[in-house]
Amino acid sequence: MATSNDTGSGYDARMIPRRNLLLQLASVATLAACGAPTRSKGGPTDDSGALPIEDDTSATTDSATLDTADAPDPEALCGEEQPLPTRCVPTSPDGEGPYFREDAPVRTELNIAGLEGTPLVLAGRVLDARCLPQADLRVYLWSADPMGRYDDQADDPNLYGQTVTDAGGNFCFRTLRPVPYGPPESRLPAHLHLNFFRGATKVFTTQLRFAGDPYLPTAGDTSRNVTPEVLTDGTERIRFDFVLPDPPL
Repeated sequence: MATSNDTGSGYDARMIPRRNLLLQLASVATLAACGAPTRSKGGPTDDSGALPIEDDTSATTDSATLDTADAPDPEALCGEEQPLPTRCVPTSPDGEGPYFREDAPVRTELNIAGLEGTPLVLAGRVLDARCLPQADLRVYLWSADPMGRYDDQADDPNLYGQTVTDAGGNFCFRTLRPVPYGPPESRLPAHLHLNFFRGATKVFTTQLRFAGDPYLPTAGDTSRNVTPEVLTDGTERIRFDFVLPDPPL
């Protein structure tokens, strides 16, 4: 599992146990076969602006054609739990970016609109600086879709969700791989946004980016640049340990 301690660098409800959440993947996929509503889209020109884009349903698939019979086993997608590391360096924080929704639904299957794209699994674990698992944290994941748009204005936003860490600090989401977006002169690399809450308090915010993205900065922190493994069905999977900094004294 990738972790910030691999590089040694530092930088920038209610809830359900992990195994039950994994089962949600299969149940939500079955619900998707009954039809998903058309959703309004919003989209930025950069990570600080908010220029809305017109709704475009051309990228959605006919949900009636989704075949869940051959869907991969959710537990296999998330993978086996990994041994705890012996050394943990806090993960570098990053900006929240646009369009966070604290009211994002509790779910682990995020592509509820059935958009086409590369399936992506984020199998994460939350630890402290002593490498101890952090249970019962709320984890939010959201990202732009494969056309660079955020579905932040929808009542039930696509590619948005929240879950809770289990006793081992584990969580797992299934989403789509994002793409770079923005005007050519200031295009942003593809990235995933994450917020971590303990109770009602936000304790950490960061982003993951993809190694090899041509729009990555040419210098600076690389500890959150990930290389997904490709599973036999073409799904990409990221394993990552998020190490939270020690709370201030």
